[in-house]
Parts: sequence; structure tokens; C-alpha cells
Amino acid sequence: MRSGLSRFCDHCRRTLGRRSKSTAIKRLLDSPQSSATVTAWVRSVRKQKRVAFAELNDGSSSTNLQAVLTPEHAVQLNTGTSITASGSLVRSQGTGQSVELQVDDLIVLGHCDLDEYPIQKKDTSMAFLRKIPHLRPRTATFADVLRARHRLVQRAHTFLEEQDYLHVHPPVITSSDCEGAGQVFSVSEPSKSTPTDVIGSGPPSNFFGRPGFLSVSTQLHLEALAASLGRVWTLAPTFRAERSDTSRHLAEFWMLEAESVCDSLQGLMDDVEQLILAMVSAVPDLPLSPALLAKPARWPRITYARAIELLVAEQDQKQTFSTSVKFGSDLSSEHEKWLAEVHARSPIFVHDYPAELKPFYMKRLEAAQTAECFDLLVPHIGELAGGSLREDDLGRLQLRMEQDGMNLDAYAWYLDLRRYGSTPHGGFGLGFDRLIAWLTDTANLRDVVAFPRSLEASRC
Repeated sequence: MRSGLSRFCDHCRRTLGRRSKSTAIKRLLDSPQSSATVTAWVRSVRKQKRVAFAELNDGSSSTNLQAVLTPEHAVQLNTGTSITASGSLVRSQGTGQSVELQVDDLIVLGHCDLDEYPIQKKDTSMAFLRKIPHLRPRTATFADVLRARHRLVQRAHTFLEEQDYLHVHPPVITSSDCEGAGQVFSVSEPSKSTPTDVIGSGPPSNFFGRPGFLSVSTQLHLEALAASLGRVWTLAPTFRAERSDTSRHLAEFWMLEAESVCDSLQGLMDDVEQLILAMVSAVPDLPLSPALLAKPARWPRITYARAIELLVAEQDQKQTFSTSVKFGSDLSSEHEKWLAEVHARSPIFVHDYPAELKPFYMKRLEAAQTAECFDLLVPHIGELAGGSLREDDLGRLQLRMEQDGMNLDAYAWYLDLRRYGSTPHGGFGLGFDRLIAWLTDTANLRDVVAFPRSLEASRC
């Protein structure tokens, strides 16, 4: 006689076998077939006397699949219920969809209590959804953002592969503060005298033999890899302990960074523009994509000095800005947005900033006292990307680091890159979350990241 556990396992195998045959809804809509099994969540259900209709979505497409059900099948369905449904895929008799699934067999995988479920058919605000980041991907809007993010990453991979860049994985924990701003998260081991469930309490230990930080940029390590591989890039999380609680700031954000052997700042700007346009081509349905792809001319490029002239003239005539405009000061967010939205009405590169505003590693034009660098500014966002040629002369780099009061011993490995076979090189970093916010016309960066980490906000 077979045990109850054995019979239960047989049932599990049969159920899992059915689920393993599920076809993605996107694939069914693109290439309809006569019969199909789908595993999905119920977006909505309409129950009538003799028939019921359910909108199903499995995350593979923004388009739902309509399922036609018997009242007996529908009685156990609510918005949010997860099911496996099998049946015939037929041409739809109604409007709004080309095909529908005539359900013969249905298994409820997970019930959903409507009295408790926070995501109903009614509209919910972005502010409310930020309080339930683990559930908001079930909304159509947020799922669309995540699918767009996926397609942008895919296209970045293929484009950079076509340009002979190697995808590499630099460390997230580092002993270097690339930006030199000091806004870093320290990494430490819990004290042995502290209970292990109290993370980060007690005095920090010297686990790495020197201070460890979460990376604010992978640039320095990418330079080391480019010194042997020629062209490298990565898409990685970066961290900044900046106590700013605004729509433009995250404590953890994703950066696409690249380094290559090169000696042309104009060439770097070309690379950034071509990369962004290549990624945009993968998401032609996003709000800004058609206009960007239809514009034949390359994006305008102006020097920092010219940008200041334009901003000063605007301020003198209209008193547009709340922050002062003067040569030698960095551009504020409102200055950046004005240059892109009002002056250029498109993305715009600003290059050759005063050297004193920029980090130690940037190559300088000594006669002009400018850094060979650029920022890419875009409407509604401001700075989207930045890059520069890197100082490749050992003596000049050492002198600059000494002038900045840096510990040369801590950066001995970085100086070695100039000591042994140095080459002219440069690179850039592109804020991936900002790119998505710009292309999707999303006002808050927290609404394009699956689980945002920001000041006093890390819910799960």
C-alpha cells in the first residue's frame, strides 16, 4: 500500500509537469498556436451568469491574454490570484485582443485575499507604491519600466560587443574613494563581542587589513583592466552616503562605465552618444524614443566657458536662476536643465571645465587650466553621463595627488599603471537609473529601481 507522502509526491510531479509546459504569453501573442498552457496572475476577472473572462499576465509582455472560463472555474479567482490554465488558443470574438484562451483546465497556485491585497483595479499613486516595493512590480506601469530596463541592458551588451568592448566585473568593495568626495559607506565586520544579529554595531574590525568601502565608481579598477584588455565596460551598483532626500538621489544606483585606450575627448563623446542612441533603438515605444531617433544631427557640444556666457546672459535678462552663475563654479541642477531644455532643446555636451573643479585623475590642458572632460546634460534630468581623458603621465599624476593631500601608498597600484607601459586612455560613466527615468518620463528615480535605497528608505 502506497503511503500518503508517496501519493502527495505523485500529485506534485503531475502539477509541476503541467507548469513546466507553460508558454510565455509574449510568445503566444507573437506566434499563436492551437493549444497552450500558461502560468500567470489574474489582473482582472469579469464573472457573468454563463461565462467568465479573466485578464492574465505572466510578466513577459505588457499585453494581457484574455482567458474565457466557466463560472465554476471563475468562482475561485480574484485579482492577484496565480494560476496555471490550459486550453485552446482561438481567434477572439471580442474587441481589444486578437486571440483568447478557451480554458479547459485550471489550477489555482496561490489565492489572493482581496480584503488585504493592496493593489486593486483602482489607480494607486507612486508615493503609495513606494511603501510596498515588493508588490509594485505587479502593476502594469512598473512592470513596463522593468521590461524597458531589461531591453536597454540587452542592447548595451550587443552594442558594446560590436565595438570590441569586453564586459568585466570589477569589485564592489574597494579601498579607494574614486570621486574624492568622502561620501562613502564603510564596510566592516561586526565586533566579536557583539551578537551576530546586530549588524554593524560595535567597533569596526580591520577585516581587509585596511579600510574598506562600498564603491562610488568602478573607474580606477576599469583603468587597470583597460591597461591590458584595451576596451572594457561594466554595469554595476555604486553607492554614495549622500544625505540628500530628493527625487534625484539614491544611496545605491547603477552605473554603466567604460574605459578604453584612446586619446580623443571628441571620440569619447561620440561613443556616449552612439551608445545611448543604440539603447534607445531597443525601446522605440518609450515616450522620448521617437524624437531622439528621428534627430539626424549629432547633439550640440559647447565648452564650459560658453555655457557660463549663456547662463550669465539669461540671468541678466530674466533673473531665471535661484543660484548664482559665475566662471569657476560648478553648474547647478537648474543650470544643467536650462542648457538642455531651453538652450539646446536636446541632449547637450559641456566640455573643458576648469581643472580645479575636477578630480585628480583627469588629464589637463595646462595652458588653459582646463580638464579634458565632459558632462552630458539632458532635459528634465540634468547630468546623465560624464567622462574624461585620464592623466597617463606618472610624474604629473603623482604631483597632483600630492597637491591634493592624498596618500600615495594607498594608490601605489594605481600609479603602477603609469609606471609600466602607460598609454593614453579615457572613459565615461552613465547613470543607468537616470537614463531610464529620462526615457520613461519618470520624475523620481525611486520609481525606476526595483528596490530603491535612499535616505531613511530601505523597506525590504
